[in-house]
Amino acid sequence: MISAPENMPLPEGWRCLLTNESAHLLDALQREVGTGHVLYGRTVKAIARPDASDDVLYQEPLSTRCWLVHLTWGQDDDPTFPWTVGYSSIADFTDAWCNEQNALRADI
Repeated sequence: MISAPENMPLPEGWRCLLTNESAHLLDALQREVGTGHVLYGRTVKAIARPDASDDVLYQEPLSTRCWLVHLTWGQDDDPTFPWTVGYSSIADFTDAWCNEQNALRADI
């Protein structure tokens, strides 16, 4: 079973997660975030990721708000880890991701 709508406007190279993947990545997030982190205590669901990195897109249920999180697969007392960026919607995330990738390609 897929944990997110198939028609999500995801960037190239990203994919929706299967339910078991979503649960595994939620467990990883919960192990990594500590007091003071923006996602500490929030209810979120892992919905998408690229195959080639440790980035995961999480979303609050009943909200369009989502967060890009770069999992570290460890624990840190620093509330800025894991690195996290919030977006108002999946479409906002996709636009920002694509713009950043285009800028990186232009710098090459």
